[in-house]
Amino acid sequence: MNFLLCISLLLQTAPSPAELGNTATDLFLQGEFGQAAGIFQELFSRMPHNGRIAYNLAAAGFLLGSYADADSLLGMIGEGIGTDTLNSATAISDLALAIQYEDYGGVEAAVEALRGNVSSGDSPGCDITALEAGINWLDNHEPPEDQDQQQ
Repeated sequence: MNFLLCISLLLQTAPSPAELGNTATDLFLQGEFGQAAGIFQELFSRMPHNGRIAYNLAAAGFLLGSYADADSLLGMIGEGIGTDTLNSATAISDLALAIQYEDYGGVEAAVEALRGNVSSGDSPGCDITALEAGINWLDNHEPPEDQDQQQ
């Protein structure tokens, strides 16, 4: 009987998935991307078909430099998630790949898409962080010579 009582108490004190999600989101917004990613990964392992969790895990992965993993996760997001999130996921995925391959024009295009998402007011908060990362990358890299001559 004591064993069942202990199990019951453990189950009552364990955080719910919603509480874990809120904790991970708070950590993400505080810039603790590694800790947030760990929690999002745990949630994703429990609910692998949840597009919002996949998106959040991908956003954290992008900010941690795991571009291929982030892109893979974004490809798994289904149509059940809002258009704003799909637009955001596409722009962040494009930015991640462009940065990975040092494609200056691709980074510029992704930054413009992210600017549009952010200016619409409907985008998830991580678009701002991704936009800042893209602008920072552009500031620290020279455009290709042929693009330099066109400007």
